[in-house]
Amino acid sequence: MRKVAVLAALAISAVTLAIAPTASASGASTTDTTSAALVHGIPGTNAFPVDIYVVNNFQRYKLNNITFGAAGTLEVLTGKKTQPGFVYVGILPSDAFENSRFDKPILQAAFWLGWGQSRSVVAHLTESGAPKLSTFVNDVSTEGDKGQVTVHHLAAAPKVGVSIPVTPPIAITPAFVNGERATLEVPAGTYPAVATAPNNPSAVLAGPINVPIEANRTTLAFAIGAYPSTFTVAAVIVNAR
Repeated sequence: MRKVAVLAALAISAVTLAIAPTASASGASTTDTTSAALVHGIPGTNAFPVDIYVVNNFQRYKLNNITFGAAGTLEVLTGKKTQPGFVYVGILPSDAFENSRFDKPILQAAFWLGWGQSRSVVAHLTESGAPKLSTFVNDVSTEGDKGQVTVHHLAAAPKVGVSIPVTPPIAITPAFVNGERATLEVPAGTYPAVATAPNNPSAVLAGPINVPIEANRTTLAFAIGAYPSTFTVAAVIVNAR
């Protein structure tokens, strides 16, 4: 129970980090109409640096020595505006570009990015600790006085619940395991969030922690790494319509 309690505290800290004003420093734009976020969530020796090869329509980009915990939109990472259309992402050994080698990607993914759509590509660990590259369509539909945060559990870590104990209580997720995500949309403001035992919102393990939610903005929070040694959170703010 102590391990679950500690992880719960970390999970709720992830929510706070995700929507704190400093989250925008992760490099994401809040004005794009089309966006793709990249997250390196696989730990390893010396933060496991990798090279990332990206194709966005006819534009090709080589991102060198990207380390564990790095996150940002494709626009910020490449310096070019993200274009609707075909996107390919390949994860390569960190010296692949420096040595002009054509290595087989460690992980790779390809998808179609529609106009006005936002997607995430996350290199992470499964619950058992195996490396995986996952893609997600991001919900950026919040409007007006509403704001939202989407929390992704992509760490080699156990299950927790996250909720807001208002009247009536708001459950961000009652039982949160690796590979799952949950989105909360509420009017802009500051809310007390708590971490709970799985499927038991009355069993508060951590919190409350006051969480500010900004209007017409979507923040993605990714729980990554392996609990407890490298468990951390990467946050990216994506486009608001």
